[in-house]
Amino acid sequence: MSDSLVSFTAAAHEATLQSRRLRGRWTRGLIPLEAPPGPSQYHEMMPAHRNLVDTKHAQKYRMSCPASLCEMLLKFEGAIPDDTTTYQDADPTGGNGFSKFVDKRLPKNLTMRRIKQAKDWEFPEKEVRAKLAAGTSVGVFLNIPGEVHGWIVDKIAPNGAGEDEIHLVSKYSEDGKGLGKQTAMKMVKLADAPNLKWSDAVYLESLPAPPKGP
Repeated sequence: MSDSLVSFTAAAHEATLQSRRLRGRWTRGLIPLEAPPGPSQYHEMMPAHRNLVDTKHAQKYRMSCPASLCEMLLKFEGAIPDDTTTYQDADPTGGNGFSKFVDKRLPKNLTMRRIKQAKDWEFPEKEVRAKLAAGTSVGVFLNIPGEVHGWIVDKIAPNGAGEDEIHLVSKYSEDGKGLGKQTAMKMVKLADAPNLKWSDAVYLESLPAPPKGP
């Protein structure tokens, strides 16, 4: 895929859909998890944001994950309507990657910034934790066999065994025909993160208001 995202073809994406069917444990509804008591370096998606992903947002096309990810981040900020797919409609194949979003002025004087670029592959734990602790939502692309997909980092939190896990949430386009209402959640042990390929990690920040004309 252009703009430093890993390229993938329609055939590869079809394999992704098949892999989801075979690995149903990776495609499931959101499961609220209890946070550990006391201060901790974890972040949980705001209930309103989680509800928005569940009930409003849709990945309309099979390969529109970059635009879908940007739309989710913008919707969290109230910058675009909760049910819009305008950016996906403009790039249904995902060929533009993040080129229309990174360092560009977006609605509500927001812009997308990169924590890291593709092909570095490491999960930027320190930077993601800092953003989440500051209340800033982060999106990442995870590249695993048979699947390249964009996710919102829901939280980094310990499981029952005390092992930190990265909790990811997104939407899948079930049939590529405009539904895209299927909520997906993935959990990755932080200790396993170095063995996986993580490409772009992105977030939104505010820009100064544009100067007014004469």
